Amino acid sequence: MGGKLDNKRIAILATEGFEYVELKEPLEALEKAGAKPEIVSQKAGKIRGWNHTDWGGKRCGGYYSRSRQPGSL
Repeated sequence: MGGKLDNKRIAILATEGFEYVELKEPLEALEKAGAKPEIVSQKAGKIRGWNHTDWGGKRCGGYYSRSRQPGSL
């Protein structure tokens, strides 16, 4: 049985110092729903996440030198 998110690509914008749980839980929920989430960042390579009281896991982000949101300059 297919879900509404099967094979949908979803970008998750994250920066250095993100709250690890705030990225990990939605990422896992999207994957469980059949989506293909991708972490994107303006930093090349791995970004570090903050996990409660220390630096937690690292995640690789797709690197983009610029991003644009509708209505922004």
